[in-house]
This record gives sequence, C-alpha cells and structure tokens, in this order.
Amino acid sequence: MQQRIGLRGSDAFEFPDLGPFAPGHNKGVQQLNEKPPTRKLPKLVFSDNGDIPSFRRKHKLTQSDFWQQIGVSQSSGSRYEHGREIPLQIRMLLQIVYGTPKQASSMFDWLRDAAR
Repeated sequence: MQQRIGLRGSDAFEFPDLGPFAPGHNKGVQQLNEKPPTRKLPKLVFSDNGDIPSFRRKHKLTQSDFWQQIGVSQSSGSRYEHGREIPLQIRMLLQIVYGTPKQASSMFDWLRDAAR
C-alpha cells in the first residue's frame, strides 16, 4: 500500500508503505527500542564517594590530577567528593582509568555487550 504525501493531484509524492515505521505507528518504534537483556554491571571501584579522597591521598594525586584523567574539572570533582551524586558514566570511566586491568576489562566487556 502506498501513502500519498505532500501536494494534491499529479504533483503529490508517493511513499512506499513503511509498515511499522510509518508515522503514527508506535509498535515498530517500541520494537526498535527494546534491547535484549545484558549481563549485570560489574562492581564499581568507587562504590562510595568517600572512597575517592582516600584513594587520591594513597596515590599522592591532587584533585586536579585525579579528575583530569577522565575529563572532569577539579571543581566538579570536588563536588563529587563532597557528596554530589557521580553519574554512572563518570563512575564507569573511573573504573576503566583507576581500576585494576581485570576491572577495566570487565567494564569494557559489559559496555560491548550493552552496545549490542
């Protein structure tokens, strides 16, 4: 079935039947948005914001040096260390940069699975 869109008469442009992708057809959109279940997110290195300052001190890193490695400003890092919620994406970067090679590898594996 074809849909007529645009001008009336002989100047109208005909689109092929788009099925579930046709405007107003939500079923196809819902099917596209569904993702297969992925495995559980690996345990994160910094499960608590309070773990970060002690890690920094142990490794003799300033806030600036620590947060710069993942592209976060010193002032934002300070806010995170003092209780502001750290977004999951930042926690994942912390895992990759400051975790053990095994922890970083498990995060990469999880991200690959989640992207499928």
